[in-house]
Formats: sequence, C-alpha cells, structure tokens
Amino acid sequence: MPHTTAALDGLPETVTKKQAEQALKCSTQTIDRLVKAGKLRAYRVTAKKTLINAADLKARFTEGEVQA
Repeated sequence: MPHTTAALDGLPETVTKKQAEQALKCSTQTIDRLVKAGKLRAYRVTAKKTLINAADLKARFTEGEVQA
C-alpha cells in the first residue's frame, strides 16, 4: 500500500515516534534509522519521549515511496 501525506495533514508541528509510525504505516525502527542518519529532525524531550518534526516527515515520505 502506498504511503500518502494525507495522514500527516492533521498532525501538529511535532509528533511522537509512535504517531509518526501510525500515520506513515512504517516501523519505529524506520523512524529511528532516519533520525540517526540525520534525515529527520528529532528532539529528545525526556529519556522516553522523542518528538519528530512533522514537516520533515512530509518531505521524506511522498506518494508511493520512501525517500531514504
């Protein structure tokens, strides 16, 4: 099933890793790899909570494919 950015339209400016995973239908490991590679901006709020920039998600995930 292709990824769509429509799932991201209603999201706030930053999202949790879990929200990103659900909106994009990908694994948390995929999100972690993109953050580690510097392709997504992430902000560690607490030891257990990381926020991801939603605009970066829209830029990385386009209709039908992941730009890794």
